[in-house]
Amino acid sequence: RIVTNNRHLRHGTQVHRSRNGRNIMVYLPSGREVKVDIGRFYHNVHITMPATDVSEGQGLCGKLSASSHEAFTHRDGYVNHHPCDSHHSYYGCQANHFCNSWQVNRTSSLFETPPPDPTPQDPEPHSCQCIKDANGHYQVDCRPGAQQPTKAQRCSDSSCQDVTSNLPAVLQGTGSGWAKRAVVYGDHDEPEPKFHPQDPIPFTANQTWPTPSGITKQAAEDRCMKSLQGSQLFSKCQSTSSFQKQKDDSFQDCMADVMFADSFDMVEAAVSGFASGCSFELIQDPGNYEKDADGNLLDLKPEFHAE
Repeated sequence: RIVTNNRHLRHGTQVHRSRNGRNIMVYLPSGREVKVDIGRFYHNVHITMPATDVSEGQGLCGKLSASSHEAFTHRDGYVNHHPCDSHHSYYGCQANHFCNSWQVNRTSSLFETPPPDPTPQDPEPHSCQCIKDANGHYQVDCRPGAQQPTKAQRCSDSSCQDVTSNLPAVLQGTGSGWAKRAVVYGDHDEPEPKFHPQDPIPFTANQTWPTPSGITKQAAEDRCMKSLQGSQLFSKCQSTSSFQKQKDDSFQDCMADVMFADSFDMVEAAVSGFASGCSFELIQDPGNYEKDADGNLLDLKPEFHAE
């Protein structure tokens, strides 16, 4: 279900989307960024927050704080410095108590109750960047985040284009790319079961090698490493300071996914996450951008785009 209002997107907001619709990038004028990569069996969501949001956000993604020790902050403010429950997974822990503390009830779930009508729109300050030019001089750029050359994230697919003006009217776009059918509408091809946040979802993950279907640890290691090395950005990111950690973390995530799911279906999710992490590092280096005759940064060089 989509609930709309009569407000338009804030000036400076941009939405980029790949041709196949599997990669979406949203830039907000405040400097906040939301990136979504959609696979056959997964959604990877990456959120970048500006410094003005420090200490203002917390939840399942952790607490936005200068201290990593506050990452596992429960809804009631309790900070769990040892989040692993007694039930450990093969590659880490399952922080069940932390996760459950953020479970929503039926009155606050968006599956049950639409959000209230928005308050009158307040001006939203734009973020500013200090950009270093070819001569080593810094310039302050206070244009909306989407218009600044050095973004924190980029749409994962090279086919991504700015579709802000072609958004459907129901999403408050400025164009008429799709027809608006109704203020509130949904897909009624078949009835959907009622969702209740408190309903338990039974799930028992496999935690042994070989898996029940016969996938061995060696086979999983070979498949995961080969897939990571096949990423378009793998060789480009080897010079970044965080390369080894990103590679190791993505490899461990891939191995855990294969073991828990008893399948190779989720391998591409780990590769997508690795590519996004690498892209984040590459974007921070001014040397990876094309420049105009005056040395001003233009767009990221094609070889540094993700798949």
